[in-house]
Amino acid sequence: MIIRAELGGKNQGPACRASIDLSKGCGNNCLGCYGKVVTRNNGGRSWGRVVERELKPHTLETSILRCKSQVQWFRCGKNCDPFYNPELLVKVLEICNKSEANLVIVTKSLIFREDIAWLLRDRHILHVSLGMITEAPSNAERISRGFEYRRYGVRTGFRIIANPMETMSEDYIDLPAKLLTPLRLPSRKMFEPYGITEGYKYDKNYWYPTRIHESWLRDDTFLCGHLYGMVNHCSGCLTTYAKPLSKLSHLAEYVQ
Repeated sequence: MIIRAELGGKNQGPACRASIDLSKGCGNNCLGCYGKVVTRNNGGRSWGRVVERELKPHTLETSILRCKSQVQWFRCGKNCDPFYNPELLVKVLEICNKSEANLVIVTKSLIFREDIAWLLRDRHILHVSLGMITEAPSNAERISRGFEYRRYGVRTGFRIIANPMETMSEDYIDLPAKLLTPLRLPSRKMFEPYGITEGYKYDKNYWYPTRIHESWLRDDTFLCGHLYGMVNHCSGCLTTYAKPLSKLSHLAEYVQ
């Protein structure tokens, strides 16, 4: 497999219609991993095994140019964790900067490197994923490293995967640029580890939360995902202006 820019994604959001993935698979082993469900439903057997892709600079450059007529942003981290191989990430960022390709990099395995910070600055957005039960570094470590990138001027958001029916954790309250992704689960077996006792309903391969606690309705918190019975809500990965949760009037019937 070769690293290339590819059209097609999770939905029609500005950073979800094209992707650049450095590998296939992820070694974070998150409980309730969405990638495992997608892989299984498409006949795959293993998601935990990381298969690195080969970097051919000319191939990546030409694929970026082909996609740029249709998209402005590329998601890096759709089918992998980009920080699994930092050296490869540096090379990809250099090509993206040369090609003027904007990335939203989504990661749980975040490490801080000054060279990566300078490559990310000014053009790209870093999303630090928090919340799931995982073998990735702890939430506290990821938050600390996220703030290091912010100190270098990197636009950094914190993507919180959580049960929105619970009160927002004090660990998250003071974080800037928060994106709430309501926790969905592929099996009831995962309710106990995540402390879920009620309020979830099943629909199309997943159990979804049915309500949202009022503590999430803040001016610095945005919604990425959906509740049971609600169409998927997109905040554009914070690439463009988006309404915070406090301004989403259509959520009124879901608030508890």
